[in-house]
Amino acid sequence: MESAEAPPLWKPQALACGYASLVIAFEQMHRCFPHEGWDGFAKGYLKAAANATREKAIADPGLHEGIAGMILATSYVSASDHRYQRIVNSLLRQLATRIKLTQWERSEPGVSFYEYDVINGASGIIGLLNFGDTAVEEASWASDRLTSYLLNLIDGPKLSGVYPWHIPQRLLPQIHVYREQYPGGYYDLGVAHGMAGVISAVALAFAPEQLATGITQPLMKLCDWLLAQAEFDEFGPNWPRGVHLNSAADQPATGMSALAPTTWCYGAPGIARSLWLAGVALRNQELEETSRTIFAAALRRSQADGHRQLTAGLCHGLAGLITIACRFAQDGENAANLESIEELVERLLERNHPDAPFGFRDDLGAEGVFDDPGLLNGAAGVLLALLAASAPVEPRWDRILMLN
Repeated sequence: MESAEAPPLWKPQALACGYASLVIAFEQMHRCFPHEGWDGFAKGYLKAAANATREKAIADPGLHEGIAGMILATSYVSASDHRYQRIVNSLLRQLATRIKLTQWERSEPGVSFYEYDVINGASGIIGLLNFGDTAVEEASWASDRLTSYLLNLIDGPKLSGVYPWHIPQRLLPQIHVYREQYPGGYYDLGVAHGMAGVISAVALAFAPEQLATGITQPLMKLCDWLLAQAEFDEFGPNWPRGVHLNSAADQPATGMSALAPTTWCYGAPGIARSLWLAGVALRNQELEETSRTIFAAALRRSQADGHRQLTAGLCHGLAGLITIACRFAQDGENAANLESIEELVERLLERNHPDAPFGFRDDLGAEGVFDDPGLLNGAAGVLLALLAASAPVEPRWDRILMLN
């Protein structure tokens, strides 16, 4: 058996890579198999996550590593055990206070993706605040505040030829791949850290009947801009992770950078789902159909490659592709969708390592192979994707990925 390492990003209280991951996984097992006692494991790991926050308080408000993630995990358990709702309400009020005290808008041009994205920022928090019903008045205010921030970001004027959502050099993440590829700054296009995630957040924040002109026009503007950044191959449209500030335009872009693999976090599958959500919110059937075309092309592209670029997990792997395919199939079931899901599940099961601690590993190539039990990159996410593909129970947990 090849050697593997502990996951580099394990954070005990985090939804993406901590005990809260296991809360979601075991609670979904309980929903699929309600008489087998899986809810006891979910509650046990929720207690472990809570204990971890006592040892080290959560400083981040975000969905995947912050307070919002703890709220979603607790809320998921409270759906079947209402005793936890009091805790959910208390955490929501804490989150609303944090949002109120945060200065979201910058005085200087440009943004950091940590401020607006799904993983750490406003988009992911909006996903949590609009997940299910809540009687907490502060939660509604907080959602409105963050949605207003995103709409102002989308609808702001160009300054010196760049849009307000550009990430300048001074705000690039401290990750070498970004600084090497975009030394002068860039626009991020993906769901995890980019404008596709913002599209999903705004689309999920409103029912179609709530969308006024001040919301529909900025949302459609961003969808059109994102579509204009596509590059085309023999399968159809695809996207790079980002585009340089001097390359992004309001017309089709070419030759900017390497295209992203066929994943949730970056590339066509996640972007297709974001555009579909926008189409539903805007009641724009053309946009819905475009999103389906993009996803069908993404499946053909990944199949032609033998899915070699993909890991097992949700973020940049087969589990994420399966989960998106399940949502598209649920929205308009057809034989092609179901056959694709079956093929993807077969490929995922081929990645199983029976001797590995959690059955599946996060293989990051040159960066290493990791035994990760977590949700975003590890075994919990694989389990959730397999349940989505095989059990007749809605995978409501996929709000974590902004898919529903």
